[in-house]
Amino acid sequence: MNVQIQEIRSIFCGLRRYPATENEFREDLVLFARKVLGVVNADWVVIRIIRQTNLRTIKEHFEPRKNANFFIKGISNKAIVANQPIDGYSIVATRHDNSMIMVVCVFPKKGLDEEEKILVEAINNQIEMLYLIFKSLRIS
Repeated sequence: MNVQIQEIRSIFCGLRRYPATENEFREDLVLFARKVLGVVNADWVVIRIIRQTNLRTIKEHFEPRKNANFFIKGISNKAIVANQPIDGYSIVATRHDNSMIMVVCVFPKKGLDEEEKILVEAINNQIEMLYLIFKSLRIS
């Protein structure tokens, strides 16, 4: 229980600033990807930000574990947004009906337990909010 509380605290309290540049946002994605790998026992994770209106990938970050073997193929944004399963992968996505974007984590794993899903969803939600704040700061 204490380990889970520490992980939750690190997810929600880990950042002390909003990213002001593309490099800073990329660094934050690395940090979040490592947090995801701390939660899920998988060889790698892909964090993808998808624009829901046209199904295009806005940003993507791949984070492998040290010495991990990986092969990534056939991860369709259309299937992800339609909430369709993709053989050989577990996918956890944000599901906000009124958001223009969707943040997903893709793993080379058949299934995740409920606690893993909850923590990864929380991380995805943080990435989504951070991206929206980042983009709004760049507009103003």
